[in-house]
Amino acid sequence: MKENLELLKKHNSTIEITEVDNFVNIQKMWNDETFSCNLEKETNFSEFGKIVFPIELSAIYHIDSNKLEVIYAPLISDNILIGRKFNFFYNGIEFQATFEKPTDIFEILAKGFQETETDSSSDTDFRNLRRFRDYYNQDTLPAYIKDLMENKLPINFFISGDFNSISNDFVSLAKHLNFYMSFYDRETPNIVIFEQDLEQKIYETPCYTTKEKFPEIINLSKIDPILLDLFQISRKTTNVRLKFIFYFQVLEYCAYYHLNDDLKKRLTNIIKRPDLLNNTNNYSKLLIEEFKDHFKQNDDSAKLEKLIIDFCKCCTKLH
Repeated sequence: MKENLELLKKHNSTIEITEVDNFVNIQKMWNDETFSCNLEKETNFSEFGKIVFPIELSAIYHIDSNKLEVIYAPLISDNILIGRKFNFFYNGIEFQATFEKPTDIFEILAKGFQETETDSSSDTDFRNLRRFRDYYNQDTLPAYIKDLMENKLPINFFISGDFNSISNDFVSLAKHLNFYMSFYDRETPNIVIFEQDLEQKIYETPCYTTKEKFPEIINLSKIDPILLDLFQISRKTTNVRLKFIFYFQVLEYCAYYHLNDDLKKRLTNIIKRPDLLNNTNNYSKLLIEEFKDHFKQNDDSAKLEKLIIDFCKCCTKLH
């Protein structure tokens, strides 16, 4: 047991293993702190030294068999995915893919799965292990779990091939495979990828109430519904690249409509002048100048610059 668990730690540097009474507790698999695996010491650990938990995936890589086992779900026994097999070529290397019954070591891990906290949530959906835990332990669980698992089979997605030839780049392979599987079957499940930040930066999140208590009364101004949706998506996504793109879209959207509204206000002020008809020459020049300034600022960089400058002016006035 000890030798195999030491190999497991060697292949997965984030893992922490503790022994309590007759149990072995494995924590931070996939560097995920939302759950652990609690196993009896009598468990067969012979295969534990031959697996890797790719942090970006809900999957187990079996070193000896060159097989990536992507964790999926218990499926109704007549689901068309069960038994689906196909070969594909990636970087000139042939791989085999199939939906089939999980490996024995996966079943062991799933049976020992337990949430860190009973009411905890997980951005990774506990690597899909919770539903398998319920499937394998349904005889000890409430009746509604048995009803939920009735006529279902545990199914994972397997990819086999020479991963060493692609430097074990599971993420790139998964992205390519997702694209082509969706091309041929719009309903096919995709391999979920959890992007990892290459560099973790510590920064202070800007907030009006950082140094003050939360306000007791808030006056909600009406906000453009498109902006509200963009802000909501930006906050929810965990992908840094997408977060940047969505927040930048907020700036682009505001810059475009801010300039148009600003021009509209200035033009309206001119044409509302009571002496407009008596002084058309002067006012026509003003109108032309306004349009000239507007078109000067019509490229994206100028729009963003003006938006930021105007916003900073407003903030200065408020303070």
